[in-house]
Amino acid sequence: MFQTNVQTIPILDIKDDPREGGLRKYDNTNPEVVDLKENIKALGILNPPSVRWSNDGKCFFIVDGHQRIGCARDLFNEGGRNFEKIPVNVIDIPADDVPLAQIAANLIKVETKPVQYAKQLQRILAMERYRFMSREEIMASMGIAKVGKSATWFNNQLKLNDLAPEIAQMVDENIIGISNAYYLAKLPPGEQFQWMEAAKTMDTNDFQAKVANHLQEIRATKKGQSEESINPLDQARGRKLGDHKEKLSGLNADLNKTTDAVKQSFIKGAIWHALWSLQIDQETLDAKKAEKDAAKRAREDAASAQKEQIKKLQEEAKAMLAKGQTPQLIGA
Repeated sequence: MFQTNVQTIPILDIKDDPREGGLRKYDNTNPEVVDLKENIKALGILNPPSVRWSNDGKCFFIVDGHQRIGCARDLFNEGGRNFEKIPVNVIDIPADDVPLAQIAANLIKVETKPVQYAKQLQRILAMERYRFMSREEIMASMGIAKVGKSATWFNNQLKLNDLAPEIAQMVDENIIGISNAYYLAKLPPGEQFQWMEAAKTMDTNDFQAKVANHLQEIRATKKGQSEESINPLDQARGRKLGDHKEKLSGLNADLNKTTDAVKQSFIKGAIWHALWSLQIDQETLDAKKAEKDAAKRAREDAASAQKEQIKKLQEEAKAMLAKGQTPQLIGA
């Protein structure tokens, strides 16, 4: 096993291997490399490439990660000062072992499964910082908005969380194709198993058309119900964040236009309701701040109590040492 350590080094100190270069030469016209560059531009290098010292010790030669380093070089040359230095794994490896290491690094990879992506996206949406973002804004912040992934892809991935666990496992094992899985996830949970075999065997276009027709039949059946039998709350759906923003902007514009006191009162009430729906009304913001401040105080109190406890134990230990006694270790 080769010795490694992570360092942050100047991008200009990293050179291509003068003998043959890497397993794959850097190609900034490759669509996948273009996608990788956008991701690195947004998030930085999350997986440090591997380099080794040159024989004269004046620079580093690339062992693994030619594409990542190539993207970082391009970004630096385009004025990205954040890429003046990058994190790397410095490996103590003989030059003759480099080709084998390059093959091993590229040959052995653990693939992330579709449902694993779905669960991770669901965790991201639950985070406070993403609560008020649109799908497009979230994707842009993650560096995947410009890599051929649309909001439809994002929503399809999330929809996989609606699959029954047994079916989700079949998707991860590629027993059910991902395209058919997207449509299978649109079905009510009780019907997914009825359609499972068709999802395994049917052509994607045929399966999607069949499911789409079935969903249309379900909607038509619901529309055929009498008005008395339909609870409006059962039909309620949240609007897109962009719709809320547009409505709020329109209300503010209307408020500025009118001088009628009654209309102003009505519009202010509508504005408050819009802010409340977005959880950005003053009362909600104050409650969130109070909750955050309380949590901060609790952490500070806990840290203070811990410090006092440590100080007390240190004083007791000093007193025992002064008496020639051996302090008892905690947990001994």
